[in-house]
Amino acid sequence: MYYYKLQDKFIFSSDKYNLPSISEEQCFNQDIIYFFGKMPLAKSRRSFVITSPSELFLKEEDIEILNLNIDFYELPQGLIDKITQRKLIYINTNYSDWQDFYSFKTNFNKINIIGLGDVGGILLTGLRLMGKNIIESIGIYDKNIEKMKRWFYEANQILEPFSKDKYPKVSILNEEDIFDCDILIFCVSSNVPGLDEKGDVRMLQFEGNSKIITQVAKNARKNGFKGIFAVVSDPVDLYAK
Repeated sequence: MYYYKLQDKFIFSSDKYNLPSISEEQCFNQDIIYFFGKMPLAKSRRSFVITSPSELFLKEEDIEILNLNIDFYELPQGLIDKITQRKLIYINTNYSDWQDFYSFKTNFNKINIIGLGDVGGILLTGLRLMGKNIIESIGIYDKNIEKMKRWFYEANQILEPFSKDKYPKVSILNEEDIFDCDILIFCVSSNVPGLDEKGDVRMLQFEGNSKIITQVAKNARKNGFKGIFAVVSDPVDLYAK
C-alpha cells in the first residue's frame, strides 16, 4: 500500500500516485481517510463510503459484489476500524472530476424532495421526525401547488409530545431552488398504474417517469449540482443507471 497527503486529506492506495508520501501510522491516525482506486466509468460510482473490506478490491461494481467473502481479507486493525466507523471513503480516480472529493461533505443539512405523492409525503413525515437535531431544512417541490401548501402546513406541525428537540424547517421551493441542497430526493411518479392494469407495475411507470428524471438530471448538471441525487421512484434500478 502507498500512503499520501493531498492538501488536508489523507489517502492510501494500492496504486502509485505522484503525491507527497506519508507513513501508514500518519494516515490511519486521521478521523476520515480516503482510498484511491480505479473502476470503469459509467459502471461504477465516483465515490462512496466503504462498508466492507471487499470493496477495497473491487474491479467493477456488478452483481458479484454480493458474492465476495468479507472475511477473506487481512487488513491492519486501524483500517478495519475505519471501515466499521464508516470513516473510509472510496475515490474512483478514473473520473475526470475526481478531485471534487476535496469538497466532500459528511454532514447533510439541507434536503429537498421532488414529488409529493404518497411516497414523497411519507418520506417528508419521516425526515421531519427522524431528522431532528440533524437536518436543518427540508425543501418540498411539486407541480401541484395545493399539494405543496398542504404538506407545508401539515409537516411543520409534526412534533413529538413535550419534545424540546429542534425539528427541520419545511419550506416550499420554487423550481429554480430545487438544486440548492445537499441531498435531492426524486419521488415523482407521472402515472401510478391502477389495480386492474396488467403487467409489471414498475415498468408501467418507466416511460413517463424517465422523461421527467432525464430533464431533472440535465438541469442538475446545468446548475452544477454536487450533492447526492437519490432516486425513490420506480423502477429505481433503471433510473440509477
